[in-house]
Amino acid sequence: MAGQSTIDFAHNKKKYLVNNVNATRNLIKVLEQCSNLKKIIFSSTAAVYSSSSRIIKENNELLPKNNYSLTKLKCENILRRFSLRYKVNLIILRFFNVCGADLKNKLGEMHNPETHLIPLVVNKINNNEKIKIYGNNYNTKDGTCERDYIHVLDVVSSIKKLIFKKFINNILIFNLGTGVSISVKKIINTISIIVRRKPKIQLCIRRNGDVSKLFCSPKKIFKLVGWKCKKSEIRKIIKDEILWQNHMTKRKILIKTIY
Repeated sequence: MAGQSTIDFAHNKKKYLVNNVNATRNLIKVLEQCSNLKKIIFSSTAAVYSSSSRIIKENNELLPKNNYSLTKLKCENILRRFSLRYKVNLIILRFFNVCGADLKNKLGEMHNPETHLIPLVVNKINNNEKIKIYGNNYNTKDGTCERDYIHVLDVVSSIKKLIFKKFINNILIFNLGTGVSISVKKIINTISIIVRRKPKIQLCIRRNGDVSKLFCSPKKIFKLVGWKCKKSEIRKIIKDEILWQNHMTKRKILIKTIY
């Protein structure tokens, strides 16, 4: 993030070490006492991969570029060693852009501040605020970055399926995404059409490290698990986010944004 202070950087580094690495090590200490443990399913992140505009497969190069992804990769390695030592099945799920909401149970995104694209754009259009687009000259159809968005309910359904799935291999890694890349501009336009409000756009220069496309091949989990996305059509994701924000507004919960 541009302009991040040394204090903030150090704080975030410590936070991720505590929440990810230390928490995983503490979990391992408890799991070592479980004699009937058969399987671990770990939620990791696509951010562990090296930036690439090509479709990402599970054997792509790993090159985490921030504290969050670095600590997630450390957690993967800690769990690998545990899996091999105790012969416990380990499944690592590398999530791409998880979004949407679980409206039935009233669960959704509520970061402070909000930085994720879809909730951020919904909020800014509803409040008639400017939406910043960082670069419009990428190698994509409309010039803006493209990413892979998956509904949180599809993430949940994959985990439920994996709980009961038996594997011969001791360690398996799966990308969790749709295999479809959607541009920033398309996200903004789709939200605008649904809420029937014209967005205010501010075009900014590119941010360092942003690649044109970042999306996965989910073929491995499709083939080995028989799981497929059922709720990740982009309009479904956006409509659920709009309803979630309406729910928060009724409860007088404010969303803070920084972009």
